[in-house]
Amino acid sequence: MSIVGLGFDKLLVDKKRPVQAPLKINSNLVVTSLEKVEGKNPLLKFNYEFKLNYDPKIAEVIVGGHVLYTDKEKILDNILKEWKKNKKVDPDLVKQIINVAIIRSNMKAIMLAEQVSLPPHIRFPVVAGKGKKSDYIS
Repeated sequence: MSIVGLGFDKLLVDKKRPVQAPLKINSNLVVTSLEKVEGKNPLLKFNYEFKLNYDPKIAEVIVGGHVLYTDKEKILDNILKEWKKNKKVDPDLVKQIINVAIIRSNMKAIMLAEQVSLPPHIRFPVVAGKGKKSDYIS
């Protein structure tokens, strides 16, 4: 059982107006679908969407992609069967899939946001003077 790849299928950034305080950034990652990919080695393709909302209605960043997972064919068939029945996957497996997707999507979202002058949704370490309060708005 292993993750063998990740790709991006949709990259969207929509800045509606200039950034202003107060700014709240919400993020969400959802597995949208699961499909079997036939080939020399059968795979499961976990499609997902990572979304950032810069509120109040300032911007939206969407990163859509997929994670490719392989295992024994019988195990893949059971995973797919459970998904089709309940839209659920084993918690340990879904944790692996989401962790890979969220790391890569966060990096891509930071680059997309920077292209349209949006602040990053993840706070980076900054050096501040002694006793000085940071004026970082994110």
